[in-house]
Amino acid sequence: MNEILQRLCRIGIVPVLSVEDAEKALGLIRDNETIFLDISTTNIKLAELLVEKHRRVVVVSNMIDILQV
Repeated sequence: MNEILQRLCRIGIVPVLSVEDAEKALGLIRDNETIFLDISTTNIKLAELLVEKHRRVVVVSNMIDILQV
């Protein structure tokens, strides 16, 4: 898990719902799609899930933390 997301979870800023939302969104994304992930902790988790599941997508984002996943 991303270091920033871990810190936010520890202090209670990231609700569990955020992870559930990321998992639901993952189910909607297909290989060879281009997606935009804006600034949110849910999208950090979604980016991590995309990597874990070896999804072949193009990610465009304005959040450096997402681009570093």
